Amino acid sequence: MPARPLGPTGLSTSILGFGCSAYWARPAFPDARAQALAEAAIEGGIRLFDTGPIYGAGLGERRLGRALRARGGAKGLVICTKVGTHVGADGRVFRDFSPEAVRISVNRSLERLGLDRIDGLHLHGPNRRRGWSGSSGSTPSTRRWRGWA
Repeated sequence: MPARPLGPTGLSTSILGFGCSAYWARPAFPDARAQALAEAAIEGGIRLFDTGPIYGAGLGERRLGRALRARGGAKGLVICTKVGTHVGADGRVFRDFSPEAVRISVNRSLERLGLDRIDGLHLHGPNRRRGWSGSSGSTPSTRRWRGWA
């Protein structure tokens, strides 16, 4: 499959990506089927995997992490996740792009994925009128992701 640069990140990846949301992150979707889909995507040349903590309350990230461990890691792949959209204890969805919320979200995603870095970080539903951070206007300091997607 053809590859292209991923914006200004210095990464190159497949022109198609695999989204680990929707059916992938539903508890009723069989784990074995999710694993088979990830393997088929890699065999077909897909190198970009996109997930997020909100998909299945982290199930999408955990499933992708299991698929990566089954193949021996994420070498040769570009793994992206999201920050900013959260589900509160009351079940309501809210947005928080503060540096602290981003740091916590990245660390939790790394744990669910079983990785030591994330290649691309997407801002999931930012309020364009207030800026991505919501209130502080600052970018969180972290070295645990390689690029912005």
